[in-house]
Amino acid sequence: MTMSVKTPSAKTPIKQAIKHLHQDIQLSTDAIEQLRQLDCEHNSKPASSQRGFGFRAIAAANIALLGLVAWLLFAYLPGQPENNVNRIVADVVSNHLSHKAMVYDTYSLDELGNKFSHLGFMLSVSRPVEGVEATLIGARPCLILNIPAAQLRYQVNEHRWVTVFQTRYQASIYGPIPKLSEKKNPLVTVKGGVKVSLWQDNGLLFAMAQAD
Repeated sequence: MTMSVKTPSAKTPIKQAIKHLHQDIQLSTDAIEQLRQLDCEHNSKPASSQRGFGFRAIAAANIALLGLVAWLLFAYLPGQPENNVNRIVADVVSNHLSHKAMVYDTYSLDELGNKFSHLGFMLSVSRPVEGVEATLIGARPCLILNIPAAQLRYQVNEHRWVTVFQTRYQASIYGPIPKLSEKKNPLVTVKGGVKVSLWQDNGLLFAMAQAD
């Protein structure tokens, strides 16, 4: 006996998915004929055989139900954190190119750190930023995926600047970002003529944007 089931999409709400599964279970013509034959055999067998048949039918139904429940759990359990690199890069490039006025004008990272301490993290120095030949001229708050971040501006020359973003790294929001080490370098991508480097270090998400 076979059944055809229309499998619901994983995007379908679970209550609606269960309803659809219940409605979409259809018996084929061959299955109906098999049921008729089983019914005839069942009526011709002694009571003990009929009871055995009933137990087997109940067991089969329970197995099918367990299979359905297992499928629903597998389909709707939360998966791994989404890779949000493209969205992070889009926010970083937008903030970098907007070149809004600095809120805090200072050359001291320690002073800037005090300004952003209320965000739940302290500004930190990371190796890729130390390698930039530019001068820190100030900072302003911004958002990366709607999470508050610090935007630090470094001046290279009159027409060129580098923007460094720092915020507390949250894997469930930002997804997998390479952790800086001697063997691992930042993830580098280019969007709209802007080179963006992403990495995590000291528990922070770092993003550095500059002209490609």
